[in-house]
Amino acid sequence: RYTLALVYYSLDGPNWTNCRADLPESVPIGDCINDNTRFLSASHECIWLGVECFGYDPEIDPVPPNVTEDLSLRELRLPDNNLVGNLPDEMFQTFTRLVNLIMDGNQINGTLPDTLRNLVDLKVLDLDSNRISGQFPDFFFNMTNLNVIDINSNLLSGTVPTEDIPS
Repeated sequence: RYTLALVYYSLDGPNWTNCRADLPESVPIGDCINDNTRFLSASHECIWLGVECFGYDPEIDPVPPNVTEDLSLRELRLPDNNLVGNLPDEMFQTFTRLVNLIMDGNQINGTLPDTLRNLVDLKVLDLDSNRISGQFPDFFFNMTNLNVIDINSNLLSGTVPTEDIPS
């Protein structure tokens, strides 16, 4: 919960397009299904918009009481949501079981943190159409579960060593 709040404030959460926390409960915003899906609401974070946790199916069960708050995060999906700022290192130190990270079409800037390499279960990384700068990280090639890397339309430099890409 703490790390999701850190992500919210690090990426200018009060100006997000969908499910920001600062509007009165009666004001619908974007894709929020109801007030419980807003970031920083009193509800369990596994039902916030764009957050998916292991062991929780919102169609079938209520959030099980044994879901731990940060380590259970499976997916963070916040595309086209007016995210502005740097990705916090703590995000990649805490969400180590993350499988999908989808934040394309925003205004994320800064460099890709080295702590991103901690996401050993990551399968999909979609940070397309942001303002991320710096060198293309070579640690991506050591992330054996990573099937999709979409970091087009950013400000990254360097070359992608195609001979190191597994077929």
